[in-house]
Amino acid sequence: MKRFALVALAVSLAAQPAAVEMDLEARLRSAFDRVAHPVTRAQAEQVQESIRERLRLAIGIQRVSQPVRATAFFPEQSPAPAVLLLRPDCEAQGREFVRRGIAAVCIQAEAPASTADLLGGITPQGRVQNAVARVLRHLTSRMEIDRGRIYLSGQGASGVIAAALFPEFARVVVDAPSIENTLIYGIAQFATVLDLLAISAPRPLLVDHAPQPLTSALRDHFRLFDAGGQFFVGAEPLGWLAPNAGQGVVAPPQIVELPAEPAVADPRLSLQPLAGGVLPAVQMTIGLNPHRRQEAPLQTHRGIMTPVTVYRPGPDGADPERGRLLAISDDGRASLENDEVVQEAIRRNWMVLAADPRGIGDMRLRDSNRVAISSFQLGEWLAWRQATEVARMIDFAGRPTANLRSAVYARGPNATLIAALLAATAQSGAPEMIALRDPLPSLKMLPPGPLAPFYTAFDMETLLPQARAKVIIVRDVAELSWLVE
Repeated sequence: MKRFALVALAVSLAAQPAAVEMDLEARLRSAFDRVAHPVTRAQAEQVQESIRERLRLAIGIQRVSQPVRATAFFPEQSPAPAVLLLRPDCEAQGREFVRRGIAAVCIQAEAPASTADLLGGITPQGRVQNAVARVLRHLTSRMEIDRGRIYLSGQGASGVIAAALFPEFARVVVDAPSIENTLIYGIAQFATVLDLLAISAPRPLLVDHAPQPLTSALRDHFRLFDAGGQFFVGAEPLGWLAPNAGQGVVAPPQIVELPAEPAVADPRLSLQPLAGGVLPAVQMTIGLNPHRRQEAPLQTHRGIMTPVTVYRPGPDGADPERGRLLAISDDGRASLENDEVVQEAIRRNWMVLAADPRGIGDMRLRDSNRVAISSFQLGEWLAWRQATEVARMIDFAGRPTANLRSAVYARGPNATLIAALLAATAQSGAPEMIALRDPLPSLKMLPPGPLAPFYTAFDMETLLPQARAKVIIVRDVAELSWLVE
């Protein structure tokens, strides 16, 4: 019977990483479903600028300072219409547009994600749309361009976001509209792809390769503006924007180079709103037997069981406890069994709870990139969720009392980041001591991914001085005097 119970526990814990990912995706879908869409023209006009402003902040466009380089094709006649191209085939399309008497400018529609950018509050789309804004301004300053006829032809998320942000475009084409798998911080709290495209109304809008429910909803939205005839589906973008198939001369492309401009400073934001708030409360229970080593998973989030291995002091695991040490490691809780700090704590009559928060050890996620994007769109940060789980376990099983001490031991870059967040934000039940082993000197050393935060306005060197518990960096066992103090 005992063996059967252990097998059942192992099977249950093996399913937990998938449960974390399913919970995240379910919450993301639910958040998008809760976004309210305007049902009158007055409501639609009222929310347009609000969505634009929140979108600017969500991608960090105002924080970008970069030189811009674009490829441009200009026709012989002037003033001419112009089209800004955000699509992979932009140079081939640009030649076709200029042959029909329309100037065309190609902008790179993708930008790499970097930890340095995310720490500064800049997403890849922040860089792309900053380039769009700069090129738009450049085009309106040129005498050979008809500034009243500047068009957009975009694809995917870049096209959707540019269509929403820039009312300067007189006509808009968006091919394969989607914001899935795009780093837009907290977008699920205020807009769907429908809301972003709907801002185009009543300007003429063509969408191609879009799902029928989206096009039906957009058509209904344009009718709010008595502009149903301004919404188009499935037309060929080149012919729609430039219906006159001209035979003009295609001059060699020009390179437009614009120097960097200073970023717009904005106030630093506090940690917790950026990181994603607090997980919903759950009822936690634990049942321990007088054994030196046993598995005792804890429910830290509804439907999510965090694996915990408990090491109790004494030959039979029943000796009185001096304190409780919650231990986490980048290599998972199994790697802590022979860890010298854990062994010394047990020898000193501490109970040790070795845990695997989400993303670590047996809770390692199958698709960390997808988790990063979904968390980002929800306005969350994985390391903060991990820290919340650890805080919840400390508050439940390791809260210090008059007779019981409390500490956290973290080993490795991810684990020490969790502990540093815990140290800086703990409210109640804070441990007396937080011991860090092998911490990252700076968050700038994190790779892009689920651990990289978005504009948190802090780093390890600013987190640790905020600690509400004593923090030490462990280099060897000689520094473990706190276990017996």
